[in-house]
Amino acid sequence: MRWMRACFWLSALFFLQNSFSVLFPFQTLPFGLLGVVYYGVSGGPFPGFLAGVWAGLFYELFAGQGFLGYPLIFFAGAGAFSGAAALKIFKESIFLRVALPLIASFAMAFFHLFLQGFSSQESFRWERVFFEGVRQSGFLWVMAAAPFVFGFLDRVSK
Repeated sequence: MRWMRACFWLSALFFLQNSFSVLFPFQTLPFGLLGVVYYGVSGGPFPGFLAGVWAGLFYELFAGQGFLGYPLIFFAGAGAFSGAAALKIFKESIFLRVALPLIASFAMAFFHLFLQGFSSQESFRWERVFFEGVRQSGFLWVMAAAPFVFGFLDRVSK
């Protein structure tokens, strides 16, 4: 029953993310990624992996970026990594509540830009990828939204 609730709230977060992308076209709020990190932290590596697969399928189907399989692999890896980090670090720590979603958001932007750099004809430069990853990750939005999303999911998922 808990996994059905998790799938529902991950889907709702994804649709909320898509709704906000219309309001803020230059900066997408990664609500789906925050949900994956939350379920990884609260459930462990395997539930985090499954939440990542679910969110990756949604991301792949509705907001495909042109790289087949990339979102699914990334979200599943982020969920598993979050779950593994939660086994080693206190679950209510500031690292898991703010820094881990921030790292996951930056990694998602970084890897997307990394794949774009290899697929385009322009010259690939690491410093461009790094600074664009910082800009596109929306770290201020993630830092502001993560505690609220985690608190909301704490109330509705248990």
